Amino acid sequence: MGSKYLVLFEPNDFSFVAAYLAAGRMGVAIPIDESLLGSLKDLIDSLSPKFLTVVCSPKWLCNWFNGLPIITYVYKSCLDSDGLIRVNVGFISAFSPVDASFTVASSLFYNSLSFDGENRMLLVSMVSVLSLAWKVSRVALLSNISPVFLVESSNLSGRSFLSEISRGYKLVYINLHGNPFAMATDPYGEDIIVLSDCIPRLPPSVIVTFSCETCGFHMIKSPEASVALGFISRGAVAYIGAMTLEYGGGEVS
Repeated sequence: MGSKYLVLFEPNDFSFVAAYLAAGRMGVAIPIDESLLGSLKDLIDSLSPKFLTVVCSPKWLCNWFNGLPIITYVYKSCLDSDGLIRVNVGFISAFSPVDASFTVASSLFYNSLSFDGENRMLLVSMVSVLSLAWKVSRVALLSNISPVFLVESSNLSGRSFLSEISRGYKLVYINLHGNPFAMATDPYGEDIIVLSDCIPRLPPSVIVTFSCETCGFHMIKSPEASVALGFISRGAVAYIGAMTLEYGGGEVS
């Protein structure tokens, strides 16, 4: 019999997080090793889950398997014969097991949480892709979510970003140039968002980015330098980003 929710976990200090998640989602938790990874596609075929979550340490995210970044390998194992994703895939990791458990708790109780900023959305954008941010803001307004803009060459700076995100937002949309360590309005300019800026403790925000490579964990040796994990470890409930180049508004971001 298939399980709707499958949790794979790396047997280490993060294991209790997987058990917590599987119990909360009434799913199945299975420890992951090289043997299971090698037959992951067969496991997906046999269980036919609707959701797959991998709970792991930051270091695991940086690994390669069968010549691919391990995240890419997991996604490829979830493709059907037409090359379409057949399972909702996610990864839970953070700088510490405690931070990861906070992420799980936030996700399990997300619909019942109430916090200042739950009806606001922060949009951070370069001028060249501002039209896309305006489209996103119109969708937000239809859901009674008020948009707040930080825009290049206007009111966007490292200081203004930290000040604004400290207010708390349900949704944060970021479209800047990026790499695994930082984001900026210019690929050769000063960073706007970087982990060393001490991102403040956040409410359970959903961070959506159109910035290149911020989820390129396979490119870094020290996971603690990851800007994506920085957001998660500071309290964000989800981070959606690119592993490679992201194209928006006719340019590479």
